[in-house]
Amino acid sequence: MRTMTREEVKLKLRPNYDFVLVRRIDEEVSGTILKPEAYRQKSDKAVVISVGPGRIVGSTIMPIEYVPGAIVFVSKHGGTDVELNGEKFTILRAGDVYGELYEDEDSST
Repeated sequence: MRTMTREEVKLKLRPNYDFVLVRRIDEEVSGTILKPEAYRQKSDKAVVISVGPGRIVGSTIMPIEYVPGAIVFVSKHGGTDVELNGEKFTILRAGDVYGELYEDEDSST
């Protein structure tokens, strides 16, 4: 049996309790001036990667409303930035997700 090297192992993260793991969606750069990484603002849009089981209230677990793949609005300055498998993610509480974007099926208005 062959042992996997550290580079071959893909780690996954499942948040605890009412935490949500998201990947921020980079905003398109307008114009021709590119800002250095240190001066770029974080995006307020993100894709949900994984969610914890939910918030504990008494002896009940209140599940999180968001599902992986959902596009959500989050605080630009909230959460904790982490790097996993060379990718950047943010972990934040479900309460720090302001809302979910969705397509309006009745687009006549």
